[in-house]
Parts: sequence; structure tokens; C-alpha cells
Amino acid sequence: YLYLLGLLNSKPIDEQIKAGSSIFRGGYYSYGKKFIADVPVLLPDEKTKQRIAAKVKKVLAAEGDAESAQDELDAEFARLYGV
Repeated sequence: YLYLLGLLNSKPIDEQIKAGSSIFRGGYYSYGKKFIADVPVLLPDEKTKQRIAAKVKKVLAAEGDAESAQDELDAEFARLYGV
């Protein structure tokens, strides 16, 4: 579940969802089922999945610099998705 949590909160996927989502007043985007249903979920090898899960745990625990950990996580997904 940590891999999926990281994926859905990553910048590459967020940008994809925003591209097909509706904008609400105040600049908020809808993350309803119809907007996330088509998000491609790539399943990496076990080593990559474990590395991503460790970074997600780091972000959740806010160990050290959580923003830096999120940037690392975003880079992992950008690499995985080729963006």
C-alpha cells in the first residue's frame, strides 16, 4: 500500500490527474474516482518497490527534511513513468 500511496501523491501523477480534472473555485482540483480511475499503475521490480516504500515512510514520519524526501520520491516516479 505504501507504493500506491506514494504514487498517488507524486508530482508526475498529480500533473496527469490535473490535466484531466475539473478546476473548482479557488483553484482546487477534483480527485474524484472518475479522474483517478485511468491513472496507470506500473508495478516495478521488488527492489524499486521497497526503495519507494522506504521513501514514503520517511515522508510520513517527517524524518529530517520531508520536502527533500518528497522530491526524491517524485524523481523515482518520474523515472519509472519516463517523464
